[in-house]
Amino acid sequence: MVAERQPRSASDRFQLVQAWRHAPDCPAYCLRSLAPAQTVDPQKARQLIAEGVRFIQEERLSEAADRFRKATEADPYNADAANNLGLVLRRQKKFPEAVKAFETALRLRPDEARIHSNLTLALQDLGQIAAAVAAMKRAYALQPENITIRRNLGVLDWKLGEEIQARGDLIGALPRFCQAVELAADT
Repeated sequence: MVAERQPRSASDRFQLVQAWRHAPDCPAYCLRSLAPAQTVDPQKARQLIAEGVRFIQEERLSEAADRFRKATEADPYNADAANNLGLVLRRQKKFPEAVKAFETALRLRPDEARIHSNLTLALQDLGQIAAAVAAMKRAYALQPENITIRRNLGVLDWKLGEEIQARGDLIGALPRFCQAVELAADT
């Protein structure tokens, strides 16, 4: 049960609050159990993010990842820290971890097309084309006027069509190819 778990970090506290939001009938002691968690420090998170960005510019990716991790601990509500962590992890070819970081950022800021696009790239790196198409469709729904998103969605639709065709299902692949062509025609 969620209420019985004692949070040990700001991240644990965030997860408990999210669980509570989905179970509003949770008794008041659920909230009291959150009290021992570490406090959120947005200013420290911003400082750590700035250091992380500087380390990216200097190609010091391990140090950048460390700063972004610390920023997410200092402020688990900071979507930029989680997104930047995902970007660094992807550059380090740690694709499963990057996907988790982008998913965390999207839980915090679900209406940000850029984060959906970043998740798409990490999913594509993992070879999860169908999931990448779904993520890019969410980005496209948020910014249909964005030519880059539209073009990337077309490319992914084509790749998904190729995957379906490779399994011997040309009829199933055809709608993907048509969608890709339609998207490309408007770019």
